[in-house]
Amino acid sequence: MKKIIICLFFIFICTGCNYTELNQISIITLLTIDKKNNTYFIQSLTTDENIEELKSYEGKGKTISSALNDLDLKLNKKMYLSHLQTIIISEKLAKEGINPILNYFLKNENVRDNFYLIIAENTDGKHILNKIKKEKLSLNNIYNLVSREKMNSPIINNTVNNFLKNMLDDGIDPSLNYINKNLEIKNIALFKNDKLIGKNTHTNEINLLTGMNKSILISIKCKNNINVIINNIQIREKKKKNKLIITLYGTSEIIDGTCFLKNASLNKKINNKLTSSLKKTIDELKIKNADILGLGKKYNNEKNYFKNLNIKINTKIRLNNRNEEYYE
Repeated sequence: MKKIIICLFFIFICTGCNYTELNQISIITLLTIDKKNNTYFIQSLTTDENIEELKSYEGKGKTISSALNDLDLKLNKKMYLSHLQTIIISEKLAKEGINPILNYFLKNENVRDNFYLIIAENTDGKHILNKIKKEKLSLNNIYNLVSREKMNSPIINNTVNNFLKNMLDDGIDPSLNYINKNLEIKNIALFKNDKLIGKNTHTNEINLLTGMNKSILISIKCKNNINVIINNIQIREKKKKNKLIITLYGTSEIIDGTCFLKNASLNKKINNKLTSSLKKTIDELKIKNADILGLGKKYNNEKNYFKNLNIKINTKIRLNNRNEEYYE
């Protein structure tokens, strides 16, 4: 017990923070930023003293700094940004460019440089915050949503550090996660430099091609639709002049439904479906010339390398053992 007390004592001494000081600050973990008529609107959620219900506050100004100063004045306590985890940016603002946001928060010594950036899809910050209040979610819910990793997760590595690194690199384009009106993350926001240029709807395939996921769930049309999980995916790439051959190896098994096809026929359907899905993914990226896969960095370190690259997809997925007699 003495050791615990001593440890707590040193924590308070080292941080220079006591209960009174903590009671005088408003710890901000989530901000949303919109822009209308050349004015920034920055919203936050916090709890007032002795009140569990979340309350929203909004500051506005011609610059990020002035909008935050206005927000600070409206809060009941001093705004504290050192624990900032997530910033949600409106789609309209992202299309104009997010450099003003990057410049302010990355130069602010009171803000850590590992917070997450998310784009609000077909909505704005106010709606997102109202949805959080309506659903009675904690402020950590959004952070947990974008920071967790799981099979078939639509999450990409979208910390501000990673975004800035990719933005400054000639051989890869940056990307962020979209969050929709229902607080779901499904699509990827594509960027050229700091400007939003479009979206990609094949998030699971992107995670597969970048090696973030080693499994993917697909649906196969049979007499009745079946769900198939493809596991242990390994990727091999072979470069020939201006042609890149990407081959995926793995094993598959049915996890839901029944398909009255022989193994060879079903295995062909599985490979064709995965190949088609990956081709569509790359086609969407090529239309926007958005090399979020980093192929330009990997092979040539040029900005327009991806646009002119001929990419061929091969899949060699093997169906796990299955009682074929039953399916004849």
